[in-house]
Amino acid sequence: MLLCTFKISFAQSSSSSILQKSEHTAIATQLEENPKDIRRVYYLSDASGDYQLALMEKISKINGKDTLHNSIRAICFMEDHGGNLVKWDINDYIDKSSGEISLVFWTRYCTATDLDGDKRIDPVIVYASASSPEDGDNYQRIRIITVYKGKKYAIRATECVLDDCRTLSRDKDFAKLPVSIKTYLEKLMQRMRDDQGLILHNH
Repeated sequence: MLLCTFKISFAQSSSSSILQKSEHTAIATQLEENPKDIRRVYYLSDASGDYQLALMEKISKINGKDTLHNSIRAICFMEDHGGNLVKWDINDYIDKSSGEISLVFWTRYCTATDLDGDKRIDPVIVYASASSPEDGDNYQRIRIITVYKGKKYAIRATECVLDDCRTLSRDKDFAKLPVSIKTYLEKLMQRMRDDQGLILHNH
C-alpha cells in the first residue's frame, strides 16, 4: 500500500549503498512488483530521512540473450507505519511509432550522491531506448533526470544519423539548479559522448 504523507528525520550526513540482488525479492514484495523486473535498488540516508530507490524495467520479451523492456520505472520511497511513502517516481514507455523496442537504465551513469553539499542526496537517473534492428539502431531517445529537493529536472536528447531528427533540450527551470549540479551534468554528458560515441547536440 502506498501512502501519501512524509516522515522527516535528521541525518548529519548523506550516504548511499547498492542493495544485493538477493534483497530484491523483499523489495519487490513491498512494491508488489515482479522481482525479475528490478534492475537495481539503492539504500539512501540524508537530511530528509532513510529511504530506498528502486530502478525497474518491465520485461516484455526474452529472445535468446536479449531481454526487451516495454517500460521503466524509478520509485523513491520510505517505509512508514507498515506502508510505503512515495517521495517521487519516474515512469516511461517505449514509443512504438518511432521504432523503439526497449527501454533500459544506463546504470553506469546513474548516481545517488549529494552534488551540492546540502546534506541531501541528488539522484541522477539515466535511461535510453533501443530501436529495432531494421532501423539500424539509427534512433535513440535518451533521458537524464536529476531530482533536486524533490523536483525533477530533465535533459532530453534524441540521437539520430540525420541532422533534422537530432535534438537536445533542458527543462525551462534547469537554469535554477546549483552551479555544482549543472557542472556535474555537463561533465556527465561529455563522459557519455566519449563512452558511447553520442553527439548530444541539436542538429
